[in-house]
Amino acid sequence: MKTILLFISILYSMSAYTQAREIDSLQTVLQTQKEDTNKVKTLQDLSNIYLEAINYKIAMNCASKALILSKKLNYKNGIAISYELIGNVNFAQINFTEALKYYLEALKINQETGDKTGIAQNYRGIGRVHYMQDNDAESLKYFYVALKQFEEVNDVRMIGTVMINIGAAYYYLHNYPEALKNYEAALNAGQKANDKYLIASAKKNIGVICFVQANALYVTGDKSAAKSKYASAIQNHQTAIKMFEEAGDKPGLMQTFPQLGNVYEKLGAIALSEGEHKASENNFSLAFKNYIAFLRMAEEFNDKNYISEACNDLGSIYIKLKEFSKAKDYLEKGLRLSKEIGFKVNMRDCYGYLSDLYSIQGNFKQAYKHYKLFVLYSDSLVNEENTKKSLQTNMQYDFDKKQDSIKSVQDKKDALAVAEIKNQKLVRNFSLTGALAIISFGGYSFYRYRRRRKLQSQQEMLNERLRISRELHDDMGSTLGSISIYSEVAKNRSAKNENADEVISKIGAASRELIEKMSDIVWSINPNNESFEQLQNRMQSFAAMILTPQGIQYNFMVDDEAKEIQLTTAERKNIFLIFKEAIYNIVKYADCSKVDIKLSIENRQFEMIIRDDGKGFDSLSFGEGRGEVYNGNGLKNMQTRAGDINAQLDIHSVINEGTAIKLRLKI
Repeated sequence: MKTILLFISILYSMSAYTQAREIDSLQTVLQTQKEDTNKVKTLQDLSNIYLEAINYKIAMNCASKALILSKKLNYKNGIAISYELIGNVNFAQINFTEALKYYLEALKINQETGDKTGIAQNYRGIGRVHYMQDNDAESLKYFYVALKQFEEVNDVRMIGTVMINIGAAYYYLHNYPEALKNYEAALNAGQKANDKYLIASAKKNIGVICFVQANALYVTGDKSAAKSKYASAIQNHQTAIKMFEEAGDKPGLMQTFPQLGNVYEKLGAIALSEGEHKASENNFSLAFKNYIAFLRMAEEFNDKNYISEACNDLGSIYIKLKEFSKAKDYLEKGLRLSKEIGFKVNMRDCYGYLSDLYSIQGNFKQAYKHYKLFVLYSDSLVNEENTKKSLQTNMQYDFDKKQDSIKSVQDKKDALAVAEIKNQKLVRNFSLTGALAIISFGGYSFYRYRRRRKLQSQQEMLNERLRISRELHDDMGSTLGSISIYSEVAKNRSAKNENADEVISKIGAASRELIEKMSDIVWSINPNNESFEQLQNRMQSFAAMILTPQGIQYNFMVDDEAKEIQLTTAERKNIFLIFKEAIYNIVKYADCSKVDIKLSIENRQFEMIIRDDGKGFDSLSFGEGRGEVYNGNGLKNMQTRAGDINAQLDIHSVINEGTAIKLRLKI
C-alpha cells in the first residue's frame, strides 16, 4: 500500500524544522516565552514531535497556534512553516484536499520571500498529495522541481528524502529499475549525511523492490535467482530494522516489520508448494513474529489503520498455519476496525481472506458471500454508505426474486391441484393401466440406460488412458529426451573445462516444464477434482500466483448457474490449459494493469471470457509470421485444445486497446 511505502518519507517533511528536544522541556520553555518568533518556533517544534507520535489533535492545535501568532507578528516565515505543518497534519489524516490547500498557501508566501528551502518543501508536499491520489506521473513533476531546489541549497538529507519519494512514484508506475535507482541514490545521500533515518528508509524500500523482483523471477521459473533476491529483501529489511532501533524510530520500525513478514510468508508458501513442510513452518513462524511486532507497535500508537492491517496479516498467516479459529478472530477484528474508520482497501482485503477461510472450511455459502463483497470493493472503492446501500439493494433484489419465484410455483401448484380434482374420475379409470405401462417401459429403459452408461464409461476410461499414454509419450518423452541430451552436452563441456551453465539452465527449465505438465495431468485425472468448483479454485489460485506478483489487478467472476454444470475430464482439463496459456500470454506480452475473468452460462453455453487492458496486437494478422505474438504456438495450442472439446475460441485484440479471449462450449 502507498501509506506503508511512503510513511517514512512523510516523517522527513514533518521534521524539517524540528529541534531534537523532548516534549516536556519544550512545554516548560513555552510557558515562560513571550509572544514572539521564538514562541512560534517552539509551537512548530511541538507540532512536529506530536505529529511524529501520531497525535494529530495536539499537533494541529500547536500548528494553528503558531499560525495565529505568526500572523499577529506579521512573521512571514513563521506563517509559511505553520501552513506547511497544518498541511502535513491533514496529509497524515488522509485529508488530501485540505493538505493541498495549505501547501499552496505556504508556497505562495515562500515564493514572495524567495525561501528556496521552503519552496522545495512545498513542492514536495504538493507532489505527495498527487502521489497519494494515484496521480503518480503528475507527482513526479513536483518531486523533480523539489529535488532541483534542494540541490541548489545543497541539502543532502532532503535530496535523499525526495529521491525516496521519486522512487515510490516510479514503483507504483511499475518502473522498478528507476525506483531502485532512486532508492540507491537516497541510500548514498543518507550515508553521505550520516543520517540513520534516511539510510534505514532507503534500505527498507530497496527491500521492497527486491521482493517484487524475486516474485517476478519465481513466476518465470528462475527459482535460484528468485531465492537470492528474497535473501536480499530480508537482508535489507533487517538492516532497516536495526538502524530504526538504533535511532529510536518506532514509526519506521512499525512499517518495516510487515514488509519483512511479507517476504517470510511468501517463502513459506513456496516451501509448502515444493513439499518442504519444515521450511514452510519455519518461514510462516518468522512471518508471524514480524506481524505480531507490527500489531504491538500499532496498538502502542493506537492507530486503527495499522491495527486493522496487522490483523489482516495475522489472519492470513494463521490460515496458512491451519489455525482457523485464530485466523477468523483476527480477520473479524480487522474488518470491524476497518468499517469503524472507513478503511475500504483493508475491508476489501479482509473479505478476500475470509472468503478463503470459509472455502477451506467447506462453508461455501459464507465463502461466496464474502467473495462477492471482495469483488464489490475491488471494483469500486466508493464511500461506505453507498457501498452498503448497493449491497442491500442487491440482497433485497435476490430476496424479492426468490419470493416471486416461490409465489409463482405455488400458484401453479394450486392450479394443478384444482385441475387434478376435476379430472379425478378420469385419472382413476386409467391409473392402473398407465402404471403398469410405465413400470414395464421404465424397467426396460432403466436396463438400457445402465447398459449404455456402462459401455460409455468403459469407452471414456479407455479414451482417457489412451490420452494419458499419448501425452506421456509425446510431451514427457520428448522433454526427458531433451534432458538426456543436455546432460550429455553438459558432461562433455565439463570434461573439456568449458562453461556448462547455459546447458544446465536448459536442463532446469526442461525439468520445471516436465513437473508442471505432470502436475496438470495428475490434477485432471484426480477424482477429487471432478466438480466445477475444483476447476474454479485451481483457476483462481493460478491467476493469483501469476498476476499478483506482477502488480496486475484481476477480477474473477463466476455466475451461480455456471457452478452447477458438469464437465467431462477432457473438457475440464482443456478449459484449464486454455485459461493457463491465456494468463501466461498476458504476463509475457500484454503489459497491462488489469484483467477481468468471467465464467458464465449464456444461451445454454458455458462461456469463459478473459479480457485485459494491455497493449494488444493485430488479431487480424494472427499467424502471418509477424513476431512472437503473431506466430505464438501458445495461441495455436489454445485453438487446438478448443477444437478437441468441440468448443469455439475467439481472440479479439486491437493495438493499444487490449485483448479479449472468449471460449464457448455447448453443455
